[in-house]
Amino acid sequence: MSKTPRVMVGMPTRGFPWVQSIVYAQRLAAELGTGLAIQIGQPVALMRNRLVRDFLKSDCTHFLMMDDDVVPPAGALAKLLAVGRPVATGVYPLLAAGRVVASVKGIRDKDWPEKCPSKVFPIKHAGLGFTLVERATFERIGFPWFNWPEEEDGTNVGEDVWFCHRVRQAGLQIFCDGSVVCGHVKSSFDLGTVWSPTTETGAP
Repeated sequence: MSKTPRVMVGMPTRGFPWVQSIVYAQRLAAELGTGLAIQIGQPVALMRNRLVRDFLKSDCTHFLMMDDDVVPPAGALAKLLAVGRPVATGVYPLLAAGRVVASVKGIRDKDWPEKCPSKVFPIKHAGLGFTLVERATFERIGFPWFNWPEEEDGTNVGEDVWFCHRVRQAGLQIFCDGSVVCGHVKSSFDLGTVWSPTTETGAP
């Protein structure tokens, strides 16, 4: 008999979270009965590592990472749990090089796409603004779970892309449920208001 999922919610924050994000996270954590874990005002990779360390000390089976400027829809966690994968994520708009794109890059995408399918599909990389990770995933990839390395020439990848690479390097797959469309607030403006998030055409 499979163990009933027990989910911890964790949020790294700069110290001034978007009110809709923190209210959503607090209400969800209260419903789950596991509490909301928060790290404040440190480099994001450091905060994420500290959150995971605390999670692994708990009896929880899944860790839900939620950013302080992402606003998920109702029922989003249930959909990610239903995906039943080592890493499952929703999707939200990002601003990249002056254009609004999806927060997930499909297996065959060369660049961050403007749209993604409104279904469950495998991905290569994702922003971690609303991402569910199984305990065994962190145990398998080992510490450090997150890093933000910089090359000598100044190029770098974020801690989210670095984590996704580690997951795939460990032989695990990451999936997106493209029907879990979240808002993403930047400078008090929700990028979702100018983003058409999904399409049923094209391969992920």
